Amino acid sequence: MDKGIRFSVVLTVIAALAIALAVACTKEVIKEVPVEKQVVVEKEVVKIERVEVPVERIVEVVKEVVKEVEVEVPVIVEKEVVREVEVPVQVIVEKEVIKEVEVPGETIIVEREVVRVVEVEKIVTVIQEAEVEVVYPVPGSLLVKAVMDVGPAVYHRPAANAPYYNFPLLFSIGETLMDYDGANYSPMLADSWVFEELEGEGGITWNIRRGVPWHNTAYGTMDAADVHWTYDESNREGTLPPHAQYWTRDFKNMRLLDSHTNRWDWNNGPTIAWPFLTRHLEHGEWIMSQDHFEDKGEQAVLQHNIGTGPYMLVSHAADDIVILEAVKNHWRRTPAFETVNLLEVPEETTRIAMLETGQADIIDLSLPAALQLEGTPGITLRTGIAPLWKGGASIHFGGNFTIKLDEAGNAGNTPLALDLAYVGDPDDPEDFAKAAKVRLAMDLAIDRELINEAILGGQGCLGFVYGVDTCNGNWDPQFEHDYEPEQAKALMVDAGYPDGFEFTYWNPTNTSDTNVEVCEAIAVMWEKNLGLTVNRDTSAYQIHRPQFINLRSMEMVWCFGIGDTGDPGNYLDLVPDMTYGRVLSNLGYDFPEAFDFTDRIAAQFDPAAAWAGPIHDYWEFMSYKGDTHFAFGVMGWQNPVAVGPTIGDWNMDLQGWDLEWAEPAK
Repeated sequence: MDKGIRFSVVLTVIAALAIALAVACTKEVIKEVPVEKQVVVEKEVVKIERVEVPVERIVEVVKEVVKEVEVEVPVIVEKEVVREVEVPVQVIVEKEVIKEVEVPGETIIVEREVVRVVEVEKIVTVIQEAEVEVVYPVPGSLLVKAVMDVGPAVYHRPAANAPYYNFPLLFSIGETLMDYDGANYSPMLADSWVFEELEGEGGITWNIRRGVPWHNTAYGTMDAADVHWTYDESNREGTLPPHAQYWTRDFKNMRLLDSHTNRWDWNNGPTIAWPFLTRHLEHGEWIMSQDHFEDKGEQAVLQHNIGTGPYMLVSHAADDIVILEAVKNHWRRTPAFETVNLLEVPEETTRIAMLETGQADIIDLSLPAALQLEGTPGITLRTGIAPLWKGGASIHFGGNFTIKLDEAGNAGNTPLALDLAYVGDPDDPEDFAKAAKVRLAMDLAIDRELINEAILGGQGCLGFVYGVDTCNGNWDPQFEHDYEPEQAKALMVDAGYPDGFEFTYWNPTNTSDTNVEVCEAIAVMWEKNLGLTVNRDTSAYQIHRPQFINLRSMEMVWCFGIGDTGDPGNYLDLVPDMTYGRVLSNLGYDFPEAFDFTDRIAAQFDPAAAWAGPIHDYWEFMSYKGDTHFAFGVMGWQNPVAVGPTIGDWNMDLQGWDLEWAEPAK
């Protein structure tokens, strides 16, 4: 029996040894590979010969042969984890019951237990966890965007005119004090700021980021002196667009404290528009180099200015192509693409064909065309944040210059165009009322629901007041009205135009394809429902812009490409355009009440109070219920951009731009 006990002990030891050998041991080998080198790993497997042991142990050892090869593949770190794993084996015990047999005259025979070790599986694992970090820009990479219009080269902000003054921001050439995602502000060229919210006192102290280089490093780095000069230069008298009114309204005593600190005092306390020209969106004031300007002169920097953005300007051929180059190791975001070509392609069908054939990676697109492309393999439709100004169509009646004197008492230089059916004499109540009926008739004759369904696929938002649409969360439905073609005809009869009249209708061709199509549909409805003779002017936007800058001689009816603004501060840009003497621009009409609306909105710091108070009153005044109705909204929408298969992730804030965040598809 002692033998049986000893044999049980042996079995226990064998089993324990098998379990111990089945546990894998690991070790990590980490290789740091320098930038611009690619590690090529050649693995050579060496096996140790099998050794007869009570439990067979088989180990495969991986020998690494590392060769460093100079390549241009942008790999900087590769971490490889090698695990040396002992082969798990399974012990199969075949045994027979011990039998004690008594044989007369012989010894006791004990049948021996047979133990056989069987190899089940060999496992040698070399796990490579490659943490590959791509260095941008990717050498030789090219991003092509086909757009409606690249315009002329106008890169010095004070001299730049709409709609091109914001190109440096759209092209990622320039940067502003603050970044903005449509809801929140975060540091950009201002590393931080101190906001003192004191009525009549306080102001903002800007702490300017240090060490941000200009695109031309010969001019050193951006500092607070450049910030001060930029705003001072942009506010000099006679510059366009007219920015001075924003600063004289909100700020005073703008001064330089030291090389990295600016101070602006409140004029009358903070307003809802205080960040208007400091945020990285639409109207933002991008910081320029004073030394570069003084060295090259205004005309030179107008055509080729430098900034601090992720892309720098290489060349700009007017109405043809803009070429941008990525700034390597940019302080904020190094772009993925080394070169960007912005091609002017006015025809939408051509832009679509370029996207489908791979000649363009991103294209401007109208909403109707986007609906047709939706679901096309390899093409995605993308939108950024809800912009502060949505695309749209609004109608404006030029020639209604009711203010005879500006605030300084100076006479206006454009008289009322009383020969036009939609212009009435405010000193003659009957004549003024007839013109108002004409404008209301032209409003009621537009079938907004049909436009939305037939052109916009139901994705638009109806508009009834200029600057807002029904999708705005602050909109008041009381200012909506139905499509009333019969009532519109009756109003025309009352106004003395039973057979309609002839007029010029300006539908700018370079705003957006959606805008052009919607504005044309409006003209067709006027012809059909009211018998009007519409003489179409399809000149580009910039052709007639000088007419409402200073000259104030806009007398035509025109369709403007603005739908809704989601920011109450933008009404301090919108409403002053309806006054004489308050700003340098005018949309073709004015009325004295606009001064009051502007001042009341400017006095607000709480957005909710601005929406509910002066802005709501403005809607009521400008709606179909009011006596003026010099302008009205029709539709608001957001055009997507179409993106081809070459583009992967794209954290896009600005609609169709923020190109530094576009990444190649993986």
